[in-house]
Amino acid sequence: MSFIFFLLFLGGLIFLFQKLILNGNFTVSKGQAGENLVRRYIEKLAEYEGYQISAIHDLYIPKGDGTTSQIDHVMVTDKGIFVIETKNYEGWIFGSEKARYWTQTIYQHKQRFQNPLHQNYGHIESLKIFLGEKYSEIPYYSVVIFTNRSELKLKGPFQNSDVIHPEDLKRIVDQYPGDVLPLFSQQEIRVKLKVLEKRDKENIKEVQQAHIDGIRRQKEINQTKVNANICPKCGGKLVQRTGKRGEFLGCSSFPKCRFVA
Repeated sequence: MSFIFFLLFLGGLIFLFQKLILNGNFTVSKGQAGENLVRRYIEKLAEYEGYQISAIHDLYIPKGDGTTSQIDHVMVTDKGIFVIETKNYEGWIFGSEKARYWTQTIYQHKQRFQNPLHQNYGHIESLKIFLGEKYSEIPYYSVVIFTNRSELKLKGPFQNSDVIHPEDLKRIVDQYPGDVLPLFSQQEIRVKLKVLEKRDKENIKEVQQAHIDGIRRQKEINQTKVNANICPKCGGKLVQRTGKRGEFLGCSSFPKCRFVA
């Protein structure tokens, strides 16, 4: 019994240490480590013969409301544009395509986080608007990459996104048809994104702070709407509902709008 108690105690200490890392100053370096790993896989992919790939990383796409949408990786290819979100989580990852939140489980401790598919769909919409109407109808592919520190236990299949580990990236790219986006269009898109990337690097601290401030402002606006029983997603009315976990506020436009508070 004492040995089992020791294992439980050790698991608890590990969990607390991970919480400190997630809530402290290590968050950026941990996320950056995951992005760097995925970047290496992208660079390796671009080396294969016959592949037309150029990648831009860590972009802050300006939005009409004055905020920005931060994208980890954009791959411009002859197949279209791949928008990649990186998650450097560990443990078991549970989720489905339409769920608002996913769950990370470590040593029986659970923590919810925003569905990264919804997050990446927002990135794609921001990118479409930034590139303009000329490129609004080309293929955009949503890819969410979890590092191998995690084990994916997802409810599929997913219709509009791929959720993978880094080594699966080539397989995902290969499943889509080529010669969709001409070379001159690839170059034009790349130039627009490279100009944005250069601006971000020259003013990175200001850009990052503006991004954080924008997120905070949006959260405050959303909370104000929720307090007034207004859906921040579609503007509909929030109504009281009852689910498996008890009562909650949901949009009256369900299932068209699936917002819950």
